Amino acid sequence: AGKTATGLQAVIRGHGPSRGALRGAIDGAKIWWVAPVYKIANEVIWPDLKKACGGAWTDKSETEHYIELPGGGSVTVKSADNPDSLRGVGLDGLVVDEAAFVPKRVWTEVLRPTLTDRRGWAMLNSTPNGMNWFYELWNRAKTTEGWAAWQLPTSCNPIIGADELEAAMLDVGPRAFAQEYEAQFTDVEGAEFASEYFHDGIWFDQWPAEYTFRVV
Repeated sequence: AGKTATGLQAVIRGHGPSRGALRGAIDGAKIWWVAPVYKIANEVIWPDLKKACGGAWTDKSETEHYIELPGGGSVTVKSADNPDSLRGVGLDGLVVDEAAFVPKRVWTEVLRPTLTDRRGWAMLNSTPNGMNWFYELWNRAKTTEGWAAWQLPTSCNPIIGADELEAAMLDVGPRAFAQEYEAQFTDVEGAEFASEYFHDGIWFDQWPAEYTFRVV
C-alpha cells in the first residue's frame, strides 16, 4: 500500500493534523528509521532515503547511515539486530519498519523509552506477522488517545494492477495472500490450531456442574 513511501514522508517532512505538529528532519527534528535487520536497513531503506533527499543534505555518513538536513535535523537508519546499541538516545520521531518482525522487547524496553524525554512521535509500519504484539498494539491504538491505526491492502495502490494481484493470489495461496497483500492478521503459517478456538470464553472461575467438550 506504500508503507515505505509513507515512512519517507514522515521522517523527512513530519506528519500529523497540521504542518509541524509532528516534526520531521526538515523541521530540525532528530529522527530514527529502524528496520528489523541490517540487510533491510542497508539495502532498502538507506538507498530510498538518499533518493528521497535528492542530495539536499549538509552532512551524510555512509557508514553510520546518517543524513543531516539544513536546519540541523537528521535521519539515521538503524537496525534492530543489536537492541542494546539503540539505547540511551532521545528522539523527536521514530519509524519502525516492518515492526511486526521486530521482537516486542525492542519496542517496549528500547525504542519506546527513546521518545520520552522529547515527547517524540512513533510510526510503526508493517505487514502483519500473525497475531503477535504488533496486532495487540494495532488494536489498542484504535481506542487509545494519542494513537491511530490504519489497515490498507495492496489493492489501494494504483501502481499495482489487478492482474498482478490475481497472479499473486494463485502463486502464494489464500493465507499468505491475505497477510502479504490484504494486510489481514492471520494465524501463523503451519499453526496446529486456529486462533479463533482460543477466544475469551474459554476461561472460567469455577468448573460447571456439567460440561461438554470437543476434540480436534
